[in-house]
Amino acid sequence: MTVVDLSVYSLRIGRHKKRLSEMIQPDFGLLPQLLSNDVITDRDREHIRAGESVYDRNDRLLHCLSTSSLSAAQYQQLLSALEHTGQLHVANFIRADGGLSEKLATSG
Repeated sequence: MTVVDLSVYSLRIGRHKKRLSEMIQPDFGLLPQLLSNDVITDRDREHIRAGESVYDRNDRLLHCLSTSSLSAAQYQQLLSALEHTGQLHVANFIRADGGLSEKLATSG
């Protein structure tokens, strides 16, 4: 995988930060899942959890994801964590690049 490929995932998150900040539910198991999947660090988790509102926490999470260089494995773990926490619609939104492509998963 090239350096360009690695940054594509973070760029995709960054491109849709505003909409994603309204969609993600960080408080129901997502952060521990991301931590255990090595998508975020312990320090990242604590910084995110310090946000006062769900929007603050989402902004912090999305900032973390869009400014780090997510690897392909971390990107897949992010999508898996979203699915595992009942946020398939968010994973599909990210996969489809906010509707710019048609790479969707189905539940069940």
